[in-house]
Amino acid sequence: MRRDVRFGPWIGLLLLPLACSNSQASGGCGAQSNYVYPRAELAATPTPHVGRGRVTQHGLDTITAALPGVVSAMCAQNPADGTASCALNPADADQAWFYVSTQGNPTTFSGGQLRPGGHVGIDVPSLNGNLHVELIQDSLGAAIRVTVGCQAASGCTLAAHAAEWVTAHPDMILDVDAVPLLWGQSVCFVQDNSPPAPGITIQSLRFVMRPHVDPGPDGKPYLYLNDNSTDFVVELSFKYR
Repeated sequence: MRRDVRFGPWIGLLLLPLACSNSQASGGCGAQSNYVYPRAELAATPTPHVGRGRVTQHGLDTITAALPGVVSAMCAQNPADGTASCALNPADADQAWFYVSTQGNPTTFSGGQLRPGGHVGIDVPSLNGNLHVELIQDSLGAAIRVTVGCQAASGCTLAAHAAEWVTAHPDMILDVDAVPLLWGQSVCFVQDNSPPAPGITIQSLRFVMRPHVDPGPDGKPYLYLNDNSTDFVVELSFKYR
C-alpha cells in the first residue's frame, strides 16, 4: 500500500530558523564555514520564481536537537482538555500529551470509538539525544534514515541501551459496541500497568524516507515522502492494562 505525505514550500520556512539557530554554524545556514555552493552546476543556475534548498547533515542534526524543546513549547500553549492535538501534562510538564481522539475530531472504528481526550503522553526528556536523522546512500539511491531510540544494529532490547529508549504513557478509553450473542456494550481502558513506569517503551524504531518533489493535483510542486519502498525496524515494549 502506498501512502504519500506532501508538504508545500512553507515547511522549509518553518525549518529554516531551526537550522540557522546553531551559533557554531558560520558561512551558511546550518553548514560549516567551508561549504561551497555548487554554482557551476547547470541545475544551480538561477531560475525565476524557483527556490532551491540543500539538505545537510549538520542542518538535520541541529533541527533534531531542537525538536524536544519545540514540542514542549508548542504543546504548552494548549489546554489539556482534549480540544487540541497536544498539551502538557498538568501534573508533569516534562510529559507531552498527544491526543489520539479530540473533541472536534473523535476517532471511530468499526464497532466502536475512542473517547475524545484519549492520548499518549511522551516523556520529552527521553527524546533528548535519542532522535536521529541521517542522510544515507543505499542501493535505491539517496534517502533519509530516521531512528527513534537505539541506533545499534542489534541488542537494542538489552538493558545496557535503556538510556536510549523513548518512553510513553497511554491513557485511552475505547467504547465497544455490543455484538449479539457474544457481548454487550463494553468499555476498554488502555493505561500504564504500573504507573509511573511507562506503558510503552520505544527501544528502537527505524525507517527510511525517500523524499522527492512532484507536481500535485493542482499543478504546484510538493515534497512527497513515500513509504512504499520503506523498510521498518521496530522494537517495542508494552506494559499497559
